[in-house]
Amino acid sequence: MSYVQYVVGECFKNVVTENAVVHGFNDFLQAMAQDALDEQAIYVLGQGIAESELKMLEKLRQNHPKIQLSKVPKRESQAYVHKLKSKNVMIAVPEQQDSDTYLSYLMLDDDCAEMSDHVTGQHIQGMVIIEAARQLMLSVTERYLLPEEMRLANSFMLNSTQTTFSEFLFPFEIAVKYKITKVKKTKYRIKYSATISFYQNDKKAVEVTIDYSVFDNNWMKEKESEQVGKVIDHQTHLVQGAHQAEAVLSCGVLT
Repeated sequence: MSYVQYVVGECFKNVVTENAVVHGFNDFLQAMAQDALDEQAIYVLGQGIAESELKMLEKLRQNHPKIQLSKVPKRESQAYVHKLKSKNVMIAVPEQQDSDTYLSYLMLDDDCAEMSDHVTGQHIQGMVIIEAARQLMLSVTERYLLPEEMRLANSFMLNSTQTTFSEFLFPFEIAVKYKITKVKKTKYRIKYSATISFYQNDKKAVEVTIDYSVFDNNWMKEKESEQVGKVIDHQTHLVQGAHQAEAVLSCGVLT
């Protein structure tokens, strides 16, 4: 009879230490290479495993075809979440469920920007979840919501976000549902409202509501340049004023 074991990234060492059925990726890979894994076990891959490690594992598994491994969703491409490095992509490619709902999965890499410094306890840190929600917002909008001529050629701006944490999330399978709740088009932008929910064991653990806008890149660059110019002018005026006041004060002290 089969039994279940779990494999997570090295970042989640506390989960490995505290739970006998959970293994770190490096030890798991070494055990496979040494033909020391139990063929009766089903090994479920959890969070923290890099894309390069998944490819390494699949290559090694060709020599151990009887080892039972869980399937892993396809990681989203960097372009759709506006990232340069694949290690910073946190989600799987979302699939449309109905007219306004999309389903994805969390896919964390140990070495992503949000986890590469320090991870405490056994749960996934809150800021990691918020960034994953932001990435799903980008991915769904780019893939499904924008007119084709605007895709991957636009700028996003967050208008507001609100996050409610009701349960810890641990580094195993986590489903993420994106539901679009409002769309409003104007001459220069499209405004969206959405709810992004994170589920583990079919129980909602985190809900993020986001209001955001999408602009044409050229229009956004114009507005940014205009506003940054105003900020620089104001800062310059303040610095010059402070410098002049300091000079006058210095003269007063010397006399």
